[in-house]
Amino acid sequence: MKSINIRLSNVNVSLENFSLNCIEKEVINLRQEIFEKIIKDIFASIEKLAIKTIRCTCGNLPVKNGKEKRTICTIGGKVTFMRSRMICKTCGANYYPLDDAIGMPSGIKHSVRTTEALLDLATDLPYAKTSRYVKKLASIKGKCPDNT
Repeated sequence: MKSINIRLSNVNVSLENFSLNCIEKEVINLRQEIFEKIIKDIFASIEKLAIKTIRCTCGNLPVKNGKEKRTICTIGGKVTFMRSRMICKTCGANYYPLDDAIGMPSGIKHSVRTTEALLDLATDLPYAKTSRYVKKLASIKGKCPDNT
């Protein structure tokens, strides 16, 4: 798979307030919604492929064992999505094919780009200022994703 086709729905923008401040806030909110939809659609496509090719370390084929919610903070904002959980009936090992496919093992909460950006800010600014700037600029909270 070299590409996927993602269709976005029509965007509705309220025209009740014409101030640049209100327009900017609405567009930023729409940007986050669109970003999250694109990421979720891409993840769904990747997960389908990953499920087809997964093998347990013992050599057997794992089977689907429900879905779990996961939240990752990216440079574009927080993304919450559902991922498939798989289990090997032979040895009992659990797998999350999407996590492996995107290189984000369970327990990792921030993308590499987000971690790098936060570290850059933290080396130049005190923690409190870094947290405020990050929250303002990218809707990423300092303790993301636990403090929803």
